[in-house]
Amino acid sequence: MSSLLQCAVCGLPLAEGEREHGTCRRCQMRGEIRDRLAGSDAPGSSSTGPGWGVGDFDLLDEIAHGGMGIVYRARDRRTGGLVALKSLPPGAADGGAHSRRFLIEVEALCQLHHPGIVRVLEAGSAPGRQFLAMELVSGRDLGRRLKSLGGPMPLREGVALVRKVAVAIRYAHERGVIHRDIKPGNILVDDQGEPRVTDFGLAKILHGDHPETLSGEVMGSPGYMAPELARGQSKHATTTADIYSLGAVLYAVITGQAPFRADTPVATLQKVISEDVRRPRAHNPEVDRDLEAICLRCLEKRPERRYASADQLVQDLEAWERGEPVQAPVAGAWMEARRWVRRNPAVTVSILLLVAALAGSVTMLAWVSHQKQLGEALQQALARTVMTDLNRLWDSAKNETSPEKRYLDVDSPTRALLRGSDAPATAGATRLVFGVYTHDPPPDMLAIIGPALVPLEQEVSQRLGLRVLITLRIYGNYQDAQEAIVRGDIDLMRVGSSTYIEAHDRDPGIEILAAQNGRIQGCIFVRSDSGIGSLEGLKGRSMGFVDDSSTTGFYLAKHRMLLAGLRASDLRGGATNFLGNHSAVGQAVLKGRFDAGAASANNIDPMTNSGLREVLRYAEPLGMPWIARSGLDRRMVEAFRTALLGLRDPKATARLGNGTTGFSPAADADYNSLREAMRESLRFDLPR
Repeated sequence: MSSLLQCAVCGLPLAEGEREHGTCRRCQMRGEIRDRLAGSDAPGSSSTGPGWGVGDFDLLDEIAHGGMGIVYRARDRRTGGLVALKSLPPGAADGGAHSRRFLIEVEALCQLHHPGIVRVLEAGSAPGRQFLAMELVSGRDLGRRLKSLGGPMPLREGVALVRKVAVAIRYAHERGVIHRDIKPGNILVDDQGEPRVTDFGLAKILHGDHPETLSGEVMGSPGYMAPELARGQSKHATTTADIYSLGAVLYAVITGQAPFRADTPVATLQKVISEDVRRPRAHNPEVDRDLEAICLRCLEKRPERRYASADQLVQDLEAWERGEPVQAPVAGAWMEARRWVRRNPAVTVSILLLVAALAGSVTMLAWVSHQKQLGEALQQALARTVMTDLNRLWDSAKNETSPEKRYLDVDSPTRALLRGSDAPATAGATRLVFGVYTHDPPPDMLAIIGPALVPLEQEVSQRLGLRVLITLRIYGNYQDAQEAIVRGDIDLMRVGSSTYIEAHDRDPGIEILAAQNGRIQGCIFVRSDSGIGSLEGLKGRSMGFVDDSSTTGFYLAKHRMLLAGLRASDLRGGATNFLGNHSAVGQAVLKGRFDAGAASANNIDPMTNSGLREVLRYAEPLGMPWIARSGLDRRMVEAFRTALLGLRDPKATARLGNGTTGFSPAADADYNSLREAMRESLRFDLPR
């Protein structure tokens, strides 16, 4: 085809009236939209309704009304044809958030040319009114159809419909558009039974700069919303949020109801976040295990456990329709047991102890004199088994290729088991994730952080009138942990001061709750017999560091050497020798691997009796900060801050290190001197 007959942007054939422009009307509209998103041509507001005209369209009657706009049945004066015309509600077309989202919806639809997505005909603005003209689909939305049925659709018909919707969403994802509000009400079904996805008012365009989503904003419809969206993490949503919603629609189609329902939207969101979904077969016995497995995989709480793409979901739905095996794991007895255990951890522990007691009673009673000792011995044996499993899972997690999976979760019931306490009830609990990073095995970090989490759970629960349970998430390095708090994958975190500064500079919404009151000191040290007596003596010598984000074992050491007139080029091998943790740096210097090292003084002080000697000691302005992710509920943030500042129990703080006996108030400004030192330390790496 001649290039004169093709759009210069998208390559589609040009209509007669488009050839003089060289681009099709859709691409022309996309250019206009980008201009408006950049801040120009923002129309004012006015009121319209049936009987009014918008542009070249006469509004006939209202079809639908929502927070993101009003949809009218309208007539095109030029052709006489009927269209669905969407317009912002009065007062919203003011260039604000509603206006910008409306323009993003238009841009999203202009990118999508698929029979399963409602077709855009025209977009523009009349005085005080932005509008979007779309094809008028004869029929009704899936939500109304399900309501009229009063129950599930015939399985094959329902699965075929959801599969077609998934194909359309796959197409949108391939073009960088995430819908974020897939629900039965946004799926129009025409008179021939063919579905079309509509209402991209909450869409996210992956390519380009579209600051339409505020961190912490809850976006979507509660009953069909992915847990990460329900937690207000819409800014970090990926295509797996749409996978969840497709699974929720599939659930509604095959059971006749949404996965989660409650009396209020807030209560529904709580269920989405914290409760396991009831198996579809419990509502509809005609659902087989394969179809149930597909549905439940979509509805996994953790995004990485869902289908990785809409294409994988489509393939499994097609396999089910052909009667072939599916890829989703079918819920056999073991998987059912796992789900039951997650819902009933306290009862599970009791049963395990009872079974162990019955199985081993003859042997164990020979050396355990009474029931209390028996219970303690069984608990210890069970704890050892759990700890072995945790170490195994930790080794597996560290070998994960995906950074988003390189962690180990230890939930509140498991920690209770390990310390010999009764497991807390989990039904209806609000779950939060607390992140830490360590190079050491999980038992070490559990012993450090675990005792502090117990009183924090209790105090925050009491203050909020909720049952709050904390899952401890352990990362193997600071990079993965920092990425997680920036993405919003974890709610709370204990970090090094420099890691906090780096994370806060990337996402200013991250805030400090409090800082440990223990003073953190670092030192530059050498072997006692090295003959090095000052920083000047490090010239031409090799030096080991902790890692490239350690406050005491990297940044402050470089800053002090810079002040003494040294540069990285003065060191043999530069400043790139990283050992991973503070004690390892000390051991490397002791063994002669490096001439000098920089690390936490708390780790090096015990080694001064074994052959190490300090050259310089320095200190951080504050102890380790405990921080909250951007967008965490304000009541939750303040409850944790108050609980931390009131924490004085030596049993809870003794293992936190650096002489910590509690927490002190802290704010971002308190770290400005360290922030400046970190910036200055960058000059250390520059050549002279």
